[in-house]
Amino acid sequence: RYHVSKIRHISKPRGEPSELSKEHALQRAHDKLFDLVYCNDFKWFLSITFNPKEVDSYDVKLVMKKVNNWLQNLVARKGLKYVLVPEYHKSGRIHCHLLCNDGVFHLVDSGKLTSCTDGRMRSVYNVKDWKYGFSTAIETYGDLCACACYLTKYITKQSNMIFGRYYWSSRNLVREPETVLHDTVYQDLEMPEFSVPKTGLKLKYLNEMRIEK
Repeated sequence: RYHVSKIRHISKPRGEPSELSKEHALQRAHDKLFDLVYCNDFKWFLSITFNPKEVDSYDVKLVMKKVNNWLQNLVARKGLKYVLVPEYHKSGRIHCHLLCNDGVFHLVDSGKLTSCTDGRMRSVYNVKDWKYGFSTAIETYGDLCACACYLTKYITKQSNMIFGRYYWSSRNLVREPETVLHDTVYQDLEMPEFSVPKTGLKLKYLNEMRIEK
């Protein structure tokens, strides 16, 4: 006779996510945000802060409600397309950075200039539509890759899901790049070959993206 014992599977209680799972979630958010920026035509980079007399920017739920209502209203009325990343200031107050399309906001020249990474000075505008505090807007420049790198640095700098997500984005965005299939002999492609870790796959890229820091 063989004695067969019954094995009971006891589920472990859910606890805090491991550091590895947090790292993977952050990397996925980073990659998705990068693709969103790269696939869309964003004209302006905005930073918005809150006047403490108008909004308690220590209160996450209150800030979320104000920002969400403001964005949804502009999406419905003016066709706003955006990606937004919230960030904690050193003081603990919340402010936000976002990329958006042109023709939505009423911008007023602040009379100030800012030095940009390409060595040029560009005008700084204020967003008259933002009623809850202070704002700046700078016209984007260079290629989309640079814009994507600039915005994604805010989620990697703090790795906090302040609004329940690493970033917010409107539903009217292009979310995936166009895919074009080519019937090409792999061995005939004269370009470097890359191995995909833990898959056994090897790839060659027709296009090369260079990111200059």
